[in-house]
Amino acid sequence: MRRILGLALAATATALVAGCETPQMSGPSPSSMGPPPSLQPRPFAPLGFDANEFAWSSAVGSNAVIARVQYHAASGALWSCSGQTIALIPRTRYSAARMRSLYESDDHAVVPVEVVKSRDAARPGVDYGRFVRTAACDARNSFVFDHLPDGGFFIIARAVPKAKAPAAADTGVVVMQRVEVRNGAGLKLTLPIAQQ
Repeated sequence: MRRILGLALAATATALVAGCETPQMSGPSPSSMGPPPSLQPRPFAPLGFDANEFAWSSAVGSNAVIARVQYHAASGALWSCSGQTIALIPRTRYSAARMRSLYESDDHAVVPVEVVKSRDAARPGVDYGRFVRTAACDARNSFVFDHLPDGGFFIIARAVPKAKAPAAADTGVVVMQRVEVRNGAGLKLTLPIAQQ
């Protein structure tokens, strides 16, 4: 049973990181992000996966991330994460390299789902799936991760047009944000965070 649960979590994490996977009031819209990102898959950094590098993230801590997604499209319409699964990935050298490969940043990004999927095509499978925590985005576009240990994480959230819900697998944008929690923090965010 534990093996089946582990495989199910790994499959969920793979889907999230591949783009099915998300504070200020609004983020950049697809039309304001400049030229479209390259659809050509970028080579994944040659770092070997080491489960020991992720082991710290399995500890139970006293930190929390309380967040919501408030993404406005170029039209001004508010897109929703309601009903989507949000991923929280431990930040390690390996996962940071993967974020750079998928999102061209290991800090923050807003990228169309189909672009993330195209970049992931050459790298099937996610070795760290069992270390990924997930949460459901509710009807208010909010989600919570609690009992987190001290450390850094990547939030991966998908926002889709409300008119297309339930959305096709290749629609919407993926919001990626790096966060740090320590000393029993209750970190409150609205994503995407407006960058200076």
